Amino acid sequence: RRAGFDRPARPQRSQLAESFSECAFLFAKVDGLSALLNDATAEPPRVIKLLQSMFDRFDRLADVFQLQKVRKTANEQYLVAAGLPDPTRLPDPHDRAAAAAGFGFAIINVMSVVNLELRAEAPRAPQLTVQA
Repeated sequence: RRAGFDRPARPQRSQLAESFSECAFLFAKVDGLSALLNDATAEPPRVIKLLQSMFDRFDRLADVFQLQKVRKTANEQYLVAAGLPDPTRLPDPHDRAAAAAGFGFAIINVMSVVNLELRAEAPRAPQLTVQA
């Protein structure tokens, strides 16, 4: 080394990832969402309010089933996880799988209410369905 040119201190490494075993995940695809957002007859503020209500319902159901919400919806996707970040929340792997499955059936049923509200707001809007 040349005098006066010390190497900069290396930052301390932080943990970038954790390992979790026997987790369950559910990806739900909301079909018809893109068509609804592109529907010229639907008023944007009403559509946003309806979608917020739908995702809020999904969030409440995730709480009921003790699932971790991953609210970062991407396009038409909604994601929940069981067994992380707190593995003690549902310690048994079978309970995790059952909770994810129960959540899937519950959000499919919620869509009938969402579609009724959608028809009231935008009668010609496409029907929304969930593939879980």
